[in-house]
Amino acid sequence: MFIFTEFKTGKDIVKLTLPEVEHAKDLYEIVDKYRSYISRWLPGVDETNSLEDELNFIKFAREETASYKALFLTILLNDRAIGMVDLHNISEKNHRAEIGYWISKDFQGYGIMTESVKRLVEISFNELNIHKFIIMAETENLKSCAVAKRLDFDHEATLKEYLVYGDEFKDVYVYSKIVNG
Repeated sequence: MFIFTEFKTGKDIVKLTLPEVEHAKDLYEIVDKYRSYISRWLPGVDETNSLEDELNFIKFAREETASYKALFLTILLNDRAIGMVDLHNISEKNHRAEIGYWISKDFQGYGIMTESVKRLVEISFNELNIHKFIIMAETENLKSCAVAKRLDFDHEATLKEYLVYGDEFKDVYVYSKIVNG
């Protein structure tokens, strides 16, 4: 298993690792248990209806990472998969990338995601030469917005009626952070 970084939160050890086949069961159980909650904020959850679907996503994530199109990482808490964090829409030419993340409802509010995103930004700046990081969060996703604010991302824009959820158009906040070293 390749460990991207690790840190402690209280007595617990959190690791950010490349997605592995053995993570699929834990990740799928979270998606299945909290499907209606997670699907509200994370596109693609509706297509994850079996362990095989989760395994296919892990294969996709590893292929995208191997080809430098994205960087997907599993968040492990004491070696149990509890969520994911990623870089996507990476532009090598423009030295920028978007950040996406989700974590089990059971582990929200403990600072795990904030620290995971912080570590991803630090390492991506140092190792991948990313200069600008972007987080896009639906305006009603207060927890996701809070992660961006805690990490001193700037509110750069509001995209009006950018997403559709059910029959409703939803606004999206665009947060950014420029890292100069």
